[in-house]
Amino acid sequence: MPARTTAKDDRVEIFLRCTARPPQGSDTGITSLELRVTDDGRGFDPSHVSPEHLGLGIMRERAEAVGAQLGIGSQTGRGTQVTVV
Repeated sequence: MPARTTAKDDRVEIFLRCTARPPQGSDTGITSLELRVTDDGRGFDPSHVSPEHLGLGIMRERAEAVGAQLGIGSQTGRGTQVTVV
């Protein structure tokens, strides 16, 4: 049974890019990792979301904990894009 969502989305795209460049003298290492999730749901107006919003706050905390940058773009009626680099 499909998961239920309040986003009213019909399409979700997930993009993942990993750029590996081993540091000098090593055969392992990740230089950058980018994750982008985009949907065509109902979206929201980011300027009307409290900074203490639980879901967005947790995403920010987790991104900061691993030294990543979090970007959230959304427009009412036009979907949402979440990017972590």
